[in-house]
Amino acid sequence: MKSSKILAVVIVIVVIVIAAIAYITMSQPPAQPKKIKVAMSISGLINDPGWPHLGYLALKHVEEKLGAEIAYTEHVAYPDMERVLTDYATKGFTLIWGHGGEYDEVAAKIADSYPNTYFMTTGCRTNRPNLVAFDPRWGEMTYLAGVLSGSMTKTNKLGIILGAEFPPIIWIAEAFKLGARSVNPAVKFYYVNTGTWTDPAKGKDVALSQIDAGVDIIVTWADLTGLGAVEAAREKGIYVIAETQDHYELAKDVALGTCIVDFRGILEKTVKDIIDGTFKGETYTPGIKDGVVDFKSNEAFVPTEIQNKVNQVRGDIISGALKVPEIYEKTD
Repeated sequence: MKSSKILAVVIVIVVIVIAAIAYITMSQPPAQPKKIKVAMSISGLINDPGWPHLGYLALKHVEEKLGAEIAYTEHVAYPDMERVLTDYATKGFTLIWGHGGEYDEVAAKIADSYPNTYFMTTGCRTNRPNLVAFDPRWGEMTYLAGVLSGSMTKTNKLGIILGAEFPPIIWIAEAFKLGARSVNPAVKFYYVNTGTWTDPAKGKDVALSQIDAGVDIIVTWADLTGLGAVEAAREKGIYVIAETQDHYELAKDVALGTCIVDFRGILEKTVKDIIDGTFKGETYTPGIKDGVVDFKSNEAFVPTEIQNKVNQVRGDIISGALKVPEIYEKTD
């Protein structure tokens, strides 16, 4: 009899404990994932309008939306890239981002050395199981810039000013040429690689030389150096194609249009994939239809019929009716 009573009491106690544990468990919020730490390494300065600043905006986006802890190292010379990536890996950063085509081989090397760390690159194609490479279809936006410029030029002379010369940058320039020639086979190009992303004085000097040769529209992909071309265009009364939305804000009075780039979505996707455990070390080539790159005409300067032509070609790119060729070697 006593045993039965004791057993009953024990059962009651066990039931109460189980109920209490269930109540406490249901009352508590789900365990939060370990805080993600994201670091970016970049050759430019984060306040430079264009590529560097857009990378910084992506960092701030994942900090604010996903609670990531962020860090960055700017103005990293090529010989220092390996050291910077390694330093972030040894400090325990979850995701390390090499922001620029120069990081293609370096990031892969460091990813091999740190298989438990995630890596990401932009403007690169090489991947690893722990390295995701994003190389947007840059040529889609500059092809459209070429269509507009080839339609708008009065002299049939177009300038191209670059900050460096490696495969993605070459494609940017070559796609511009293709787009311009698609509407104006007579157009000639004045092409200069300045070899610097941070020298607006040099960009201006190059632009002035092109203008003296008869160029009336200049497209740049040169970060801070490209803003020198904007100043030259303003002084000489010609037009530019703004290389990003940052540049457009500084060049509205002389810009026929702007190439649009947005890294926020791809960085957010990568961080979420890490959190969800779905990260894949692959190479992605998103384009206009994915919202990573785009082109927009400046309605203040571009006639409606040319805007319509650009939009028609844009639609063909999105639908797949037109695939902009990938050209990674400079042509005449």
